[in-house]
Amino acid sequence: MNGIDYGERFECFREIYRRPDGKKWSNMDIERATGGFVRGNYITNLKAGRIEQPGIDRLAAIAQVMGFPTELWFHKDREPVEEVEGQKRPVTLADKLNLLFEMRINHTTGRPFTNRELAELTYGQLDEETITAAREGKVADLRGTQYVALSNVFGVDVSYWYSQPGELPPLDPDTITALRNEKVRAALNKFNERSSQQQDLILSLLDQLAEKEKDVEGPT
Repeated sequence: MNGIDYGERFECFREIYRRPDGKKWSNMDIERATGGFVRGNYITNLKAGRIEQPGIDRLAAIAQVMGFPTELWFHKDREPVEEVEGQKRPVTLADKLNLLFEMRINHTTGRPFTNRELAELTYGQLDEETITAAREGKVADLRGTQYVALSNVFGVDVSYWYSQPGELPPLDPDTITALRNEKVRAALNKFNERSSQQQDLILSLLDQLAEKEKDVEGPT
């Protein structure tokens, strides 16, 4: 578990996974919610970086109370890989970031984000130069609060940055080509805003439309 800044990661989780009333979890909140299993002073030492290898039982207790997957503590212990031309390579920050630039549009302009627009929307967490370097692969990792800022702009859960390749949207050429179409991206964003039941209905209507088109065209 070495190499992980648990204190910074905890502060990141406090920003995202808040109490039901919207407030951040305090040390004493966690102590009370865990029945004293995780003491307030333990959280203080964790945030200060004085606990380099915290017990997984306490990390799991914190995750359960705050409502996030325990695995998020350890994402650097796993190295996501994808297969490219028969060879496996790590899935990089640049891969994940550029995929979002392909998939998401800036609703203000109706066009894909520029690096400058994205930087402005992170309210000082990232500048244009850092985003450019990250997209080019010159920056391999960011601070937890920067991932939070990017997640807020792109509308994805922060776990996106820590997930395995199988949990990411497909990177096949047909999908990437389709998402370059402005109408497809707009439709995708509207579809994503619908409830699961409404999404099922839309997919059913599309299937019916495809069947009618086949009937009109006749056998091939």
